[in-house]
Amino acid sequence: MPAYKSYFATAASAKKKWNLTEPYAKTVCEVWELTELELGQTYKDNLQTDVQDFYQKQTYVDTAQKLKTITKSITADQFRKMIDLYRGTVVMRGLSGNTAKYRADYAMIWQPMRGRMSGNDKAAQEANAMTCANAFNNQYLQDEQVNYIQYLTGATKNPMALKPYVVQKAGKYTLQIWHKP
Repeated sequence: MPAYKSYFATAASAKKKWNLTEPYAKTVCEVWELTELELGQTYKDNLQTDVQDFYQKQTYVDTAQKLKTITKSITADQFRKMIDLYRGTVVMRGLSGNTAKYRADYAMIWQPMRGRMSGNDKAAQEANAMTCANAFNNQYLQDEQVNYIQYLTGATKNPMALKPYVVQKAGKYTLQIWHKP
C-alpha cells in the first residue's frame, strides 16, 4: 500500500484542495499539526471512547438502497487515525462555538490557534480563530476523513453513503463502508 497523502501534508496541498491563500494554507497545516499532536498527548483520552463507540456501533443498512459494500482489514494505528480525525472534528466544532468552557478545556489547541490568526487585536484574532475552527469542522476535516477512508479502501470517489463501521475481534480490525454503485 502506498504512503498516505494527507491534504494537511503541505501548504501547497491544502492550498490546492481548498483554494486557500499560501499564508492561510500554511496556517491551516500548522493548526492541524498542533491539533493532532495535542490530541495524541495532552488530550489523548478525551472523546476517545465516544468516537470509538461511534465507529463500532452497527450501521443500519437499508437493502432497498442497493448499496455496494467494501470490507477491508485495517491496523490498530489506522483505526486510531480514523478516531483522531473524528475527534479533531468534534474539538473544532466546540472551538467554533462561542463557549469559553470548551476553549478552556482545549486551551493547548485554542490558544496557539488563536495566536496564529491575523487581526489587530485579541477580539479579531478570536473571531478569525472561530472562523478557522468552523472551516475545520465543516470542510477541512470532513474532506480529510473521506480522503483517509478512500486511502484505506482503495475507493476512487467518496465511498461513504453511510458512516463507516469498524469491527474489532481478537485484536484485528475490519473497516466496512457502503457506497452507491
